[in-house]
Amino acid sequence: MSMARDHRRFLGRVGGAPTRPRRRGGLLLALALVAAAAPGQARNLALLVGVGDYQDEAIHGLEGPPHDVTVLRDLLIQRWGFAAPDVHTLVDREATRAAILRGLDALAEGSAPGDEVLFYFSGHGTSAADPLTSLPLPQSSGAIVPADAKLRASVHEVVKSLIVGKDDLRPRFAKLDQGGRRLTVLFDSCYSGSAARGMLGFPARYQDFSRAITDDDPMTRRRHGSADRPPADPWPYDSVFFLSAASDWEKADDVPQALLRQRPTLDGKPHGAFTDALLRVLAGQLPADGNGDGQLSHEELKAALVREVKSKGHDHQPQSLPQAKEDQHQLAQRSLFGHTASNVARPTARPPYRVRLEGTLPALREQLARAPGLELVSGTADLVIKRTAQALTLSTGGGEAVSTFAADAGALVYDRVMQLNWFHQMSWRGDADNPFRFRLGLSDETRGSRLFRGEKFSLNLQLDRQAWLVILYADSSGEVAALYPYVAGEAAPLAAGQSLTIPAAGTPLLVVQDPLGTDLVVAYAFTERPAFLEALVGRAKLATNESLYQQIVAAVAANPTGVAVATLALITQERPAK
Repeated sequence: MSMARDHRRFLGRVGGAPTRPRRRGGLLLALALVAAAAPGQARNLALLVGVGDYQDEAIHGLEGPPHDVTVLRDLLIQRWGFAAPDVHTLVDREATRAAILRGLDALAEGSAPGDEVLFYFSGHGTSAADPLTSLPLPQSSGAIVPADAKLRASVHEVVKSLIVGKDDLRPRFAKLDQGGRRLTVLFDSCYSGSAARGMLGFPARYQDFSRAITDDDPMTRRRHGSADRPPADPWPYDSVFFLSAASDWEKADDVPQALLRQRPTLDGKPHGAFTDALLRVLAGQLPADGNGDGQLSHEELKAALVREVKSKGHDHQPQSLPQAKEDQHQLAQRSLFGHTASNVARPTARPPYRVRLEGTLPALREQLARAPGLELVSGTADLVIKRTAQALTLSTGGGEAVSTFAADAGALVYDRVMQLNWFHQMSWRGDADNPFRFRLGLSDETRGSRLFRGEKFSLNLQLDRQAWLVILYADSSGEVAALYPYVAGEAAPLAAGQSLTIPAAGTPLLVVQDPLGTDLVVAYAFTERPAFLEALVGRAKLATNESLYQQIVAAVAANPTGVAVATLALITQERPAK
């Protein structure tokens, strides 16, 4: 994408799984929670919901959700300070709409100010952004699909059978929030209908509701096929942190029994890809304490989940709320469940950048085999290079487009791979080895990392120390530009705690243009003014073999304690068809 100088659709997922008949009324649950309370002592309470088996046989099932709930419950009790009576589960057909809402009401009734509360949902999901179904859901919301959801019904009945975030969950979350509870919400489900392109054909945690849509229905005429993204609603809570498996335009993968040999899970049983990563962190198998302070923050948890989901070849990216620019209560830095993470390790060794070659590419193979920090593989890869008669294509391990070159452009492909390898190194450093906190994202983080042709967007940065910023932007062809500093006034330092939007308010936004693929943004925060700063001003292009670019790379490599790094990969593509 070349440059020219806009989710809270949050609560959405749908799902199904095998039947495990159990019934627990909301009143009984509330009584159990109250009975377990110890006066004056903060507690951890959880409602875990996993739906893989639906009453409506037209809704396809999922294998992972029942196992997700079982293992998560055990880990919460064994390793994360939850008492068994305070962890309640609803699995498969017992997870009806009424039962889930009663369970949330019971959490409010049975908890007290200062308690840590977890609501976890595993199953199917949808949102207003879904271009296939376009259900008349609130623009700034999504929906989760309970066990008794209806598919073979009128649109009105279908929507009424869902649990809609803005209508059903927001009032209950607000009650917990206003009552002084610290609420963590984890959703392993889909938000939208953008194409799932898993390399192994993972089933998506998504149910197509398009058969419920008719052009004659007045509820759908105004929404059918819309691909617009309205502005996100302001985050309405003070103490609610939300983490999801995917953005509102992505499907989340389920790892079924048939694919366990290729994608083994923590316990060898089917799980959601997001939940398997979560379970590995909670079990202490996946290092996640990025700064080694003995606390697992929400921010560190998200970074670990993003790395793990991506490394397994899944093309959905975990997302969190509130966004950085509105996180006034620093929820991203809050410890998960208020718990000391002595059982979670700090990441140490950076994994190699894994590349798989498909087709006859002997010269490129020889070059890449000698590249430091890179490993040629035959299985799961971070990057796949495929040669056809017409082109050399680069894609992620899950099939997401990265770059396309002419069939005879082997030298350009090598340069692009080296650029991607450098980005991999910088991403690891930013997640696991930064000297201070530095955040980079889209100004509207609810979009995830997926942008469509013609969309306008901006970036947002935050850091904990005064620093001078350098931001480089590489489009999918590998062409590099200095995005910041762009004018002379931007060569001044950014104050500690300051939030910066790029481009600044009142100036033209960035626009998604050709070439489409995967664009890379790398931001550096220098605690001392770099000598080359002024030379970057106004550099629309920056060749990777020129002296100025090499000075930046050398300065970053030579000063690990004085330079923080933040990275962002943007997937740019055509809008979904209406």
